[in-house]
Amino acid sequence: PPNVRDELIQHLALPKLYLESGRILELPALEFSYGPIGPDLLYLIPLSIGFDMGARLIHLGFGVLTGLTVFSFVRARLGISYGLLSFFLFALTPLIFNLSSIAYADLALGFFACLSFVTLFKWRDTERDKWLYYSALSMGMALGCKYYALVSLMCLTFMVLYFATRMDLSKAKQLRYSVLFFVIALLVFSPYLLRNIVWTGNPLFPMFSWLVSGVSDGGGVNLGVGLAPLLKREALYNESLLQILLVPVRIFTSGRDDSIEFFDGVLNPLYLVFILLAFITRRNFELKIMAAYAVVYFVVAFFMVDLVSRYLMPVIPIMIIIVVYGVRNSFEQRRFFVVPIIIFLLIGAMNIKYALDLYTKRGAPGYFLSDETREGYLVRTAPDYGAIAFANKNLSSEAKVKAFFTGARGYYWEREFVNSSVFGSEILAIVRSSNGRMSISGAFKKDGTTHIFVRDTLFIKFIKDNLSEAELDKMKNFFVTGMRLLYSSNGYTLYELN
Repeated sequence: PPNVRDELIQHLALPKLYLESGRILELPALEFSYGPIGPDLLYLIPLSIGFDMGARLIHLGFGVLTGLTVFSFVRARLGISYGLLSFFLFALTPLIFNLSSIAYADLALGFFACLSFVTLFKWRDTERDKWLYYSALSMGMALGCKYYALVSLMCLTFMVLYFATRMDLSKAKQLRYSVLFFVIALLVFSPYLLRNIVWTGNPLFPMFSWLVSGVSDGGGVNLGVGLAPLLKREALYNESLLQILLVPVRIFTSGRDDSIEFFDGVLNPLYLVFILLAFITRRNFELKIMAAYAVVYFVVAFFMVDLVSRYLMPVIPIMIIIVVYGVRNSFEQRRFFVVPIIIFLLIGAMNIKYALDLYTKRGAPGYFLSDETREGYLVRTAPDYGAIAFANKNLSSEAKVKAFFTGARGYYWEREFVNSSVFGSEILAIVRSSNGRMSISGAFKKDGTTHIFVRDTLFIKFIKDNLSEAELDKMKNFFVTGMRLLYSSNGYTLYELN
């Protein structure tokens, strides 16, 4: 059953809200709802029949389709053995294996971006226009998954122009092909652009928010205002200039799940060996194109987003193709034949170990190998689920719960659930403007709030760090006389306002 952060915050919570409303509606409190939601709309199908695990199967399906696309590309160039190798390398890459077990949007993005790239090469090889159209349609679908595909659109539009210059075409026709690719992709993407124009006046909201008054900059994408990602790494993680410059290497060597500091994902450091070997022994025009695409995408992402491994999904399949070329080249060096075999076996062992560890970390053996119920599994693996289940069972249908520092995981809530400001500004404003207990209660009740839900450690640390002694006294008094504790478990507590 779904129990991972972004599933419960966005990818399942959003389609659940749409199902409950019977339509796609504007949700100003959920900024991510303004982004592309193509995969989330697919998840409406399993959610509508009460089978939310089906959303994970859909996301897994995109991973399989991406692997098959990589297999097809490599088989046509290096043969079926290397094609199969590329499929299994892709599937067992730790990042991909992790994403294949959850309902996110990244594997859908990776599939459509990879399909667009591969069919563009097919257009170059055959000079048949239908492959260009397929590529543009695929790129439009990629744009419908995440805004990061805009970088791929930019790269592949220039790639179309470059390929066209190598064909026997007039300059006007060369330009026409690149414009055609760009326009078709945008037309496929246009429903999201039109929706956001109607809702916010900004087609790419929350990006470029500074262009529209009253709109804030959006999650992770630094295309408007706010601290640039590189400055964030220096400020938040105290990284030196050398550490920042080595991020392209560190993303392979230092990746760690559930840590933005360590790129929130795991690749395999030994891939770097074969990436280098791919370019050492022979010249290959296609490899240069692939490398240029991957490098440009990475550089743009490096400066524009808070870099995590899965944001690189449009070029991860391309990286695997380059790795396979490196494996092929290394096996052809007979003097050092044993070395690449050892490295390759180590890659396989590391990837399989990661897969087994992840299987255990998610608590899967206890669920599949016993008679554990769905609710029992969720209580065991999702720390806030116990409190949520209690609220769903015991609170009235008119209850409104306001959460502080709980992670905004709204999917399992069956009562109205509002996540307060990430940075706690609401609680500071309420306490500092209050003159006593009733004032604090009145401020909370003003918008209909009936219950407060907090993550204890973060909430206590926040108020201690940000409130004066006098303000802390008011807060303590409010907790004692203004609320009643209903449920507390695993560091999450639900209160009822008196």
